[in-house]
Amino acid sequence: KKKFEFVEPLLSFLQGLFTFYHEGYELAQEFAPYKQQLQFNLQNTRNNFESTRQEVERLMQRMKSANQDYRPPSQWTMEGYLYVQEKRPLGFTWIKHYCTYDKGSKTFTM
Repeated sequence: KKKFEFVEPLLSFLQGLFTFYHEGYELAQEFAPYKQQLQFNLQNTRNNFESTRQEVERLMQRMKSANQDYRPPSQWTMEGYLYVQEKRPLGFTWIKHYCTYDKGSKTFTM
């Protein structure tokens, strides 16, 4: 009697444990394509962020070095070039717009 009273619960425990791990393995295999797609999207997002950050830094250096692009005509009005990032089908591009801002009337024109 002691032989099967000990072995039966042990066998039941091991069967449940192996079933649990097998179910986990099956779920992991089922979600592998989603995980790979997520890794791919994450890497693309990181690359896009790095390239955009480098582009912004380059444009900032260019704006700091180009004094002729900006001149305040009076105490209350500002004008100069503004770079706007636009989304295109094959990525992003920077468009240069000439802008003015009148503080008195709070109007911004491009």
